[in-house]
Amino acid sequence: MCGPTTVSYMSMILNCHYLHIPYMISYIVHVTCICFVGRFGSLSEPCNIRRENLEDSLLLYTFYRDVDDEMLWIREKRPIAAMTDLGTNLQTVQSLQKKHQVINKKYFRL
Repeated sequence: MCGPTTVSYMSMILNCHYLHIPYMISYIVHVTCICFVGRFGSLSEPCNIRRENLEDSLLLYTFYRDVDDEMLWIREKRPIAAMTDLGTNLQTVQSLQKKHQVINKKYFRL
């Protein structure tokens, strides 16, 4: 309803001297409101698409953050798990064995 025809129709009304000024002003306000309501209504679909895109983006970046956290955890724990030191006496062997059991219980639930 808001197009060149509406604007030309409003110009025609403004040029008519036999109409009352309050009627013209109320009509112009009414047509303008209809135009704004139509334009506002046309924003709902792009807004819904934008919302869906943002939700998908949030899900993707949450996944990336979780993967980064897991990779950091692996980088921190890998040296402990890959340690080749077997100890040189009974105390160090028992200490290393306890650490190994803690790692297995805590992280691998074996």
